[in-house]
Amino acid sequence: MVHLCDNKCMDTLLSLKRWIQSKAHSKDGELWLAVLSFTESSVFILLPELLLVPMVSLAPVRLWRLVTITVVASLLGALFGYVIGAGLYESIGRPIVALYGLEETLATVEAGLKDTLVLTVFIAAFTPIPYKIVTIGAGIFEAPLIPFLLVSFIGRGLRYVIIGWIFARFGEVLGGIILKHFTRLLWGFAVLVIMYMIYTFV
Repeated sequence: MVHLCDNKCMDTLLSLKRWIQSKAHSKDGELWLAVLSFTESSVFILLPELLLVPMVSLAPVRLWRLVTITVVASLLGALFGYVIGAGLYESIGRPIVALYGLEETLATVEAGLKDTLVLTVFIAAFTPIPYKIVTIGAGIFEAPLIPFLLVSFIGRGLRYVIIGWIFARFGEVLGGIILKHFTRLLWGFAVLVIMYMIYTFV
């Protein structure tokens, strides 16, 4: 289970979230989108949607450019997460796993990567499940790199194309309502798959 923030932690996260969102209107918005997408796949907790959503809503004609930046940076971050797991786990990976309280999840990831690599990586890349635990886990447990990156590309690509299109098509207010229901569907899908994996392999 992910550790819960205390009040001070929540205040810090909210302040950081507002600061990141303010970058959507800056001339360096695309750079910050790339940085956020990269770090979310490997070390950070805040999602690229914090910037992707307002940027696409403000300029729908930039949809494909912004989605491409998000997906490419996310894949580079996934590769970095893999490197952390493969060679930097004790110094970097273990503190990250402990910070988010994902020690028990890592054991489930190990079983998933060994028995259902494609499904495990796709679910983590496509749904709100913390993707970083799978990218780091893939390095720890020596998952095949090319299949890992390919499935990550499909999952991340579908996720951000769908989210980007929703807000480019419907705007930030109506898009937010649609995204809320879409996210619930993703969580439901993820829970069903995890239950299936537990039933099958535990």
